[in-house]
Amino acid sequence: MPPISSLFGTCSANTHTLRRLIHRGQYIFWIEFDGMSLEPIEVPLWRFVPFFYRLQKAGDILWIAAICLLLYRLLTKGPSGISVLTQCLNLVAFLCAFPSSETRTAMTIRYAELDPPIPVIPSGFDMAVKITSTILTAISLSILLSKIPTPSNVSHHATHALVHYIFPALWVAIIINHAMPVPDIAWGFAQNLLAVAQVPQLLAIYRNEKRRRWDVWMVSYVSLVACWRIAQLPHWINMALVLNVQTDPIAFYPTVVHATIWAEFMLLLGIRPVRQAIYLRGDEEKLSAFESESDDDEREYEKGGLVSEKSESILA
Repeated sequence: MPPISSLFGTCSANTHTLRRLIHRGQYIFWIEFDGMSLEPIEVPLWRFVPFFYRLQKAGDILWIAAICLLLYRLLTKGPSGISVLTQCLNLVAFLCAFPSSETRTAMTIRYAELDPPIPVIPSGFDMAVKITSTILTAISLSILLSKIPTPSNVSHHATHALVHYIFPALWVAIIINHAMPVPDIAWGFAQNLLAVAQVPQLLAIYRNEKRRRWDVWMVSYVSLVACWRIAQLPHWINMALVLNVQTDPIAFYPTVVHATIWAEFMLLLGIRPVRQAIYLRGDEEKLSAFESESDDDEREYEKGGLVSEKSESILA
């Protein structure tokens, strides 16, 4: 691990002591700003917040499993209601949205309330955020625009419509990300746009699942992505509540939106087979009741036939 001075550069502060927790990878740095000194103390994260750290790592594993599952699904059964290119672009978007430890560190220390403010952002981070948010914005805009029911989109294939919007969306994304003065705002905008752009994809999957048999692979894929996003939430929550560190709202709110959207569709896809099983069970009960009623009618008919035969024999 590189020294703390190479990560955050030279720092200066007032004579008062300011303590701040910085999350980097598997460590938490308890840093004391005392005059001109900077004394970091490395504390293993698993000793400090074991539950949140393990949950976050479990979310990373779920994200990798979701990608492998989706690739297997595309190779074996083909797309589910949307084009393969859209799925591949979503994989690229998820790759860009994957929160690295460097991003978490910079997002944590950017909004430190220091007096005077101390520039402690790693070098090159702003450019990395701009590039990532530009890719996310371009992909999200192209997916979202290709799903709008315009005459051009309806007349063309889904893949052709998606390719048609990639280059205009890229130019718009470059303008948006370079026009915003703060790169974090552009990054948060790209994250929110990515969450909204997933809605047409999930609706297409849900409609496709309603027409065909229940596809356990797509339900598992949606569930894994939802669990991945949900598992990333405690990273921002523990910074604010458990560790008493100011949380970055620009990074926190898009994660909440993304996790909510995917969790809702996970519930929709998961509730459907349960409802089908309930309806099927109800139909079976109705069928069994109908069969029992028909059996009773047959018995009564046979009994009536026997009575009529006996009466005819007595009269004879």
